[in-house]
This record gives sequence, C-alpha cells and structure tokens, in this order.
Amino acid sequence: MLSVAYSKRLLSDYSVSLSVAREEAEKVLESAKKFVAGVKEYLLKSQK
Repeated sequence: MLSVAYSKRLLSDYSVSLSVAREEAEKVLESAKKFVAGVKEYLLKSQK
C-alpha cells in the first residue's frame, strides 16, 4: 500500500489533475501508521 501511495505522490508532482479518494487516503494513512509502529517496535527491540 505504501508503494502505491508513493507512486501516486510522484504522479501528483507532475500532474495537475490527480485526485485521491478519501477512502483510499484513509487506507494509506492506516498502512503508514502500522509501518511506523513496526519500525518503532523493531528499533526498541534492537536497542536491548
């Protein structure tokens, strides 16, 4: 999901008319939150 969001962000840099549905944006946001939580957990475990 994050790679799809990244691709759309790149497209929006060069396209004036690209839009994202609210539902899709909410899915991407939830996926990003899970990713960040996973990274935090990994970093906390690796510090021990």
